[in-house]
Amino acid sequence: MTKSNPEARDRAWLDVDLAALVRNARRYQQRIGAPLLPMIKADGYGLGAVAVAAALEAVDPWGYGVATPEEGARLRAAGIHRPILSFSPLQRGDVEDCLHHSLRPVIGHLDALDAWVERGGGAFHLEIDTGMSRAGFRWHDEELIAAL
Repeated sequence: MTKSNPEARDRAWLDVDLAALVRNARRYQQRIGAPLLPMIKADGYGLGAVAVAAALEAVDPWGYGVATPEEGARLRAAGIHRPILSFSPLQRGDVEDCLHHSLRPVIGHLDALDAWVERGGGAFHLEIDTGMSRAGFRWHDEELIAAL
């Protein structure tokens, strides 16, 4: 698939070669010897998340990463069945959307962990603050250790 706008040559446009994207992903996956988790947030960084995910199905990725539950819901609506991780730290108000669309949240604070466990949420990924103090549990967080 290629997106372009030849009628507006005085404006910027982008040609997307999804076959090249697949070749690159396949080559990278073979090199690392492990399944990929392509990040396709922000509408595939402008390339079209649904089109990118559909193309990348050919490389058998482990799943896909998105920024928000809404982005994950769009992939589910398009028929993507692999695990989808929603990387924005889970908020209590997002639990139902994640459950409804079978998304795996990233959990980085106790309130979200409690909300997820209360609803029997299932698999999730734990966000650990690696030292930048932006988001996630501190690796030595005694409350987290007690909760687990």
